[in-house]
Amino acid sequence: MKKTWTGLTMCFLLLASGWAHCQNVLEGSGGKSSIDYSQYGGGILSLNSADKKIQLAYINYKYTTTRTTEGLTTHYAVNPYWYGLTVSGKALNSFSTIFSNGKVQPSADIRLKYGYRLVDGGTNELVAKTTADMTKLAQEAQDPQTSNVRKKEITRMLDGLVTDLKAPFELWLIGRGGYAVNKFNRYDASLPFTEQFYAKRFDGLTAEVGLNYWHPNILQKKLILLAGVTLGMTKQDNFSELREVIVEDVTTITTTPTPSTTATRIIKKDNIGFAGNYLRRTAIPVNIDVYLKPHKLNNAAFSLYGRMNSYYNRDASLDKTGRVNPLNVGVGFYLLNDNWLANPVGGLTVELADTFQTLTSEQFKDRLTFNVLARVNIFKYRE
Repeated sequence: MKKTWTGLTMCFLLLASGWAHCQNVLEGSGGKSSIDYSQYGGGILSLNSADKKIQLAYINYKYTTTRTTEGLTTHYAVNPYWYGLTVSGKALNSFSTIFSNGKVQPSADIRLKYGYRLVDGGTNELVAKTTADMTKLAQEAQDPQTSNVRKKEITRMLDGLVTDLKAPFELWLIGRGGYAVNKFNRYDASLPFTEQFYAKRFDGLTAEVGLNYWHPNILQKKLILLAGVTLGMTKQDNFSELREVIVEDVTTITTTPTPSTTATRIIKKDNIGFAGNYLRRTAIPVNIDVYLKPHKLNNAAFSLYGRMNSYYNRDASLDKTGRVNPLNVGVGFYLLNDNWLANPVGGLTVELADTFQTLTSEQFKDRLTFNVLARVNIFKYRE
């Protein structure tokens, strides 16, 4: 029964990515991103198939919606700040092991996030005032007691306000901190037989700061740009470098019910663990993202991102010791809802691990990861 429920749960996670109505999905196969500012506030359920992760988030970002003279719909922050909380859980072992054995080795993560607007393009105050004026005029125009002459005057005034309304660029300071815990079984063939599998727990802390930049019109008003960069420090392990091992234990029980007969019972049990040189280290993660939406393409956007994890390598079994800086590079494609950059209906990314290391064709296939992402809007702020 346990295997059945585990399989159904994982099937739901995989199928959900196909129908989800979602928010910003800018993260790579490892669930990392420099983008937090997304012009969206509310509750979010997110799914990451490559990371086998499900995440709940609450973002306190209150906004007003305005259609500018360029024909863009923008969602301006009411306050010059926002904050949020995310809680996530994921499976450390592979999908095949989960489906075949029904055993999940879990990981959990909790993060606090904060954003503060450093630059608003000098026009957000104007946008707020203009939006309020337009709302009052529109309400007056709908009043049955308003004369036709006044309605025509209101129409001219609204046209003038829309002409003056330009979508501003914004620069946000991003800060976040988190705590993560992994629980898994280690496998060490060098230990005595009865001690080769044993439980392991890792607790890690992360702190990051960065910048997010939003511009609704770049390259002669052809593109919307959302870009970000973050720098941090984290206590991490090298779990992703370990290999999953399944060892079958076979126990044979033989009895002699009578002097002339023998009964044999064979009991099989799968032990799942992770083998390899396990290390803990302090690392400096650097994340860079560029997110682009062409104005001429409806409901489509693209991304280019990089993930660098700088740490001091003490593993003498590897080719190089000392400071190493592996870099993952990826690209993404997203389908949007209502042409809203912060509200995709799904995303697909392709990421190459340790991009600048010399690779054979076999290594290239092993390091290439395809990922499907989605985030379901549980609720969102009303204006």
